[in-house]
Amino acid sequence: MSDCPEPASRPSMAELLLLPEHDRNLVLWIQRQHRCPLDKIQVFLQQSRATTLQHLRRLQDQGYLEAIPDTGNNPTYRARFAPQQLPQQRSTLSWVLEDAGEDSSPSLD
Repeated sequence: MSDCPEPASRPSMAELLLLPEHDRNLVLWIQRQHRCPLDKIQVFLQQSRATTLQHLRRLQDQGYLEAIPDTGNNPTYRARFAPQQLPQQRSTLSWVLEDAGEDSSPSLD
């Protein structure tokens, strides 16, 4: 488990754009890896283990990263985003009316 409490809500991809470029690039890189161990992130950042952990904890506190429970001393991280909102599906009734040749949209008379 993580040492940090889980944030109440996951940030959106739009909120990711508000991060400084360095942080945004790191989160996107981790997302492309799906799951990324600390040692690999440390090589990517070219920083010490302590500095890398501080950086990851800050992004984790902000909700952008999640530590995957691990018993070893090389924790694994993954990006954490809110699910994207899908367009609202049309109701079954609108499909039936359309198939019957009736217009289900309100008239503007």
